[in-house]
Amino acid sequence: MNPNISTQARNKKKRIFSAEHRRKLSIAHKGQVSWRKGKEFVDEKVAKEKRKEYRKRWILINKDKLGEQNRAWKKANRKKVAAQARLRYQRNKQKELDRIRFNKYGVTGNEFRAILKRQENKCPICNRSIAKNLSVDHDHKTGKIRGLICNKCNLAIGNADDLSDRLRALAQYLDERS
Repeated sequence: MNPNISTQARNKKKRIFSAEHRRKLSIAHKGQVSWRKGKEFVDEKVAKEKRKEYRKRWILINKDKLGEQNRAWKKANRKKVAAQARLRYQRNKQKELDRIRFNKYGVTGNEFRAILKRQENKCPICNRSIAKNLSVDHDHKTGKIRGLICNKCNLAIGNADDLSDRLRALAQYLDERS
């Protein structure tokens, strides 16, 4: 060992650094001390909560940027998005239908089933059973749900543009011509 090299110039792997190297290193780090000196160790749960809060704030600040990135990714990966949707539907059809209805109409799965039970699984217009092909009838202006109806009645209302006068005129026309 060379007695001229101080013990500070050695590291744990027994490498020797010159005084010039240490000077350049201190200039590069601008006098920063070791990252552990003077630091207290933070509890893992506290650190996790801090990261979680930081992430929430960051997402709120960068919401537009994230949305644009998400839309761009979905546009570039349409097949992958469609495959994921099919897989999600196959795994749990009822849960996926409830999610779609909630996003589209704002009605939860339990509310939907309560409306269906109240109507005794029948269309209130034509009194047919609506086990399949049922539609959520809603006012397009207010978004308020009027009830659950069969697909045929929904198409009739939709084609009349939700105008009761047009439907009355249609009924009168049918009454006169039959």
